[in-house]
Amino acid sequence: MTASTICTVTGPMPVDDLAPLLYHEHVTLDNRSTPSLAAYWLPGPEVMEGEVKAFARAGGRSLVSLTNQCMGRDLEAMRGISRSSGVNVIAATGCYTRTASPPIDDVDALAGTFIAELRDGTAAVIGEIGTGDWSIGAFERDLFRAAAIAAVETGAPIATHTHAGQYAGWQLDTLTRHGVPAERIVLGHVDEGIVFGPAYVERLAALADRGAYLGFDTVGITYYSAFMKRQQPSDEMRAQAIQRLVELGYGERILISHDICRPDHLRVNGGWGFAHILEVFMPLLAEQGVGDSDARKLIDANPIRWLAG
Repeated sequence: MTASTICTVTGPMPVDDLAPLLYHEHVTLDNRSTPSLAAYWLPGPEVMEGEVKAFARAGGRSLVSLTNQCMGRDLEAMRGISRSSGVNVIAATGCYTRTASPPIDDVDALAGTFIAELRDGTAAVIGEIGTGDWSIGAFERDLFRAAAIAAVETGAPIATHTHAGQYAGWQLDTLTRHGVPAERIVLGHVDEGIVFGPAYVERLAALADRGAYLGFDTVGITYYSAFMKRQQPSDEMRAQAIQRLVELGYGERILISHDICRPDHLRVNGGWGFAHILEVFMPLLAEQGVGDSDARKLIDANPIRWLAG
């Protein structure tokens, strides 16, 4: 069943009023308690209000903030930023990765926490639930099972975190095996893996063919990543990969975003900010041969379909 409204941090909003929408951003975030993630945090509302207002001036209307309760989610700050900027902010419930989340002692209890937040309007999305560059273990199996239980119970969509696409297939297999429709799942950060070459894009097409969404959600991140230990793709490479997927018939299975998650990503600090996709990347898609209607789907019809069902 398709939802006619989506819960935002300031209340339900008609789905027709949400686009353009970026599906994977962070409006509040603080991972500094995890040593390996110490660079991944954002300043308070006094800075973030201006950043989100720049997105509004560029024509943006909504952001999904995939900061869950393990990552420094601040609902009151998010409400203030939303009201000040006029941008709808949609919150998430979940746990992040093994290294940045508390241990899971009871899968059903964890699922119950997610369900409660989805039902009381705190959150509308399950995410960002993650695997790392380490082997799948009990934490990952329990987290994805809990997320699946909550998604099946509430109908909420799921957004995942992968390490450059690693274990994306496992994520999709696990969630669908537990009853989550593939079209309610977006596999996050898969664009980071396009540095591996054309064969990788063909593997992404196979995931999209199963009905899942592909998260090209690190647009603007083009530097050498010390955390990833590799050079990130250029935006031109991302646009070329999207053009190839559109050519293969998977344009309706792609979502784009920036994953703003560090102070140096912000415009005030010389970064690209939340408006980069609207101001820079959309024209770049056109240069790479992606038609306007196909490009607009990535921030309009596709994320709305993922959110609303």
